[in-house]
Amino acid sequence: MMLKHLNFFYSGLKFFIFIAFFSFSFQGCNAAKEILKQGGIQKPTVSVTHVDVQNVSLLSVDFVFDLKVTNPNAVGINLSGFDYELLINQKSFVKGDQQEPMEIKAKKSSMVHLPLTVDFADIFGVFKDLATKSKASYRLNTGFHFDLPALGKVRVPASKKGKFDLR
Repeated sequence: MMLKHLNFFYSGLKFFIFIAFFSFSFQGCNAAKEILKQGGIQKPTVSVTHVDVQNVSLLSVDFVFDLKVTNPNAVGINLSGFDYELLINQKSFVKGDQQEPMEIKAKKSSMVHLPLTVDFADIFGVFKDLATKSKASYRLNTGFHFDLPALGKVRVPASKKGKFDLR
C-alpha cells in the first residue's frame, strides 16, 4: 500500500517538475527574444537602386527593377520571397509574388532583379485614356519577406516611381 502512495507521489512530482521546467523554458525563450530585440537585431533595408527600360517596341516595353537588400546584422538572414505591384498612372496593372529564397550574408548587401514586361495592348485595353498620351507614369511597390531571429516574420517595403514613353 505504501508503494502505491510513493508511486503516485513520484508521478505527481515528475509532472510538477515537467510543468515547472516547461514554464521556465517558455519564459526564458521570451526573455531571450526581448534581449535579442533590444540587443540589435535590425530589419534589413530594401531600396530600388535602378530601373532599366529596355526593348521599347510597338507592342511592349520591358522593365528591369534592381533592388538592393542590405543586412545590417552580425548574422546572416534569409529572404523568403517578395511581393510586388506595378501601377500605371496610379492604377494597378500587374501584381504578384515570387518565392525565391536567398541568404543575405551578415553585414552585406545583395541585389534582386525583377524583370516585368508590359504589353501596350493590355495597357490601352485597361487604360483607354493612355491612347492619346505620349508618356505614362509608373510606380513599383514591393515588400520583401524575411524571417529574422527574435523578430520573426517581417515585411520590408520599397517603392520606385517614374515615367516612360508610350510612343
